[in-house]
Amino acid sequence: VSTQSTWEQELAAETLNPNAKKYSDAKKELLRIRDEVEEDLNELKEKAQVALTNFTISEKALHDAGVDFLHPTVEQQEQELETKAKMVEYKAIATGHVDALPIKAELQTIKASLMETKKLVEGANKSTSLRSTLPLLRSGTPSVQYSMSP
Repeated sequence: VSTQSTWEQELAAETLNPNAKKYSDAKKELLRIRDEVEEDLNELKEKAQVALTNFTISEKALHDAGVDFLHPTVEQQEQELETKAKMVEYKAIATGHVDALPIKAELQTIKASLMETKKLVEGANKSTSLRSTLPLLRSGTPSVQYSMSP
């Protein structure tokens, strides 16, 4: 494609659509933002992978000490499911399709998954006594401070 024909195409596009330049600029800006978000997402994924790798030391210590605990990935899945359920509910409300079958089915599936995850969390919380866990953690790793909420 020659420079002449490219120029003619741009002129024709601007003639037929006076907002073409505005749309083109908006598209460039959106692509730039998408690239930034993608870069941020990749950085977060890398940080999550490093954190997960670093947790294996604590995980091994907890297993060796016989302490029941909930793996951080399960906790993260629970948070994701809760967020997803809220988003589907908001979507249903915004579109006025609260009783629409596809949205209702999707919401029920998410809520069922969320209930399974909550049962895991509650089971882990019930089986771990705070008084018996903290001394084990402190004696196993004296240089590391743990913070646990009941």
